[in-house]
Amino acid sequence: MFEKRPIGWIDTNLQYHEVTNQTEIEGVSIERLMVRSSESVPSKQPVTWNLQGRLSKELGKIGQLSLYVNNLMFYEPYMKNNLTTTLTQRNTGNFSYGVELSFNL
Repeated sequence: MFEKRPIGWIDTNLQYHEVTNQTEIEGVSIERLMVRSSESVPSKQPVTWNLQGRLSKELGKIGQLSLYVNNLMFYEPYMKNNLTTTLTQRNTGNFSYGVELSFNL
């Protein structure tokens, strides 16, 4: 397994600082910031529902006209995952609608 070690940090004055074993950033030891691949836990988020609607009309033997809507209820809930309590918005940008016209040849 590989390890990710920080090599430096930039403070609020945009100045770069090299990292040493004794470096501390506002009371946090650099050794505590090291990430090991064996310690990474995948995040899990609950299932969200996305309602889609489609209304079609046959135009005789000529073709078909359909109206569709994705994310019909415009449901964009705020949810938290298993690693943090920070709320994130789900289903953003999923709302769309349109018309489909098809012809029989």
